[in-house]
Amino acid sequence: MFTGAFRERLHSAYTEVRENLGRSTLQALGVMLGVASVLGGFSISDSQRKRADEMFIKMGGMDKLNVQPRGLVTEGRP
Repeated sequence: MFTGAFRERLHSAYTEVRENLGRSTLQALGVMLGVASVLGGFSISDSQRKRADEMFIKMGGMDKLNVQPRGLVTEGRP
C-alpha cells in the first residue's frame, strides 16, 4: 500500500514511539488536554453569551436599546 520514503518514515515513527513509550504517552495526553481546554473555553463563552441574551430579554429586549445621533466632534467641541 505505502511505498518508498513514506513507508520508511512510517516505520521510523513507529520505532520511535515504541522506544519512547512514556514520552509519546505524555505528549498524546498533553494534546488531548489542550484540545479539551480549548473546547471548554468555547463552551464557557457560548454559555455566557446565551446568559447575556436572556438577561437583555428579561430587561425588556434588545429593541429598547436607543442610540441617539450626536453632532460631529471637531477640535474638542460638538
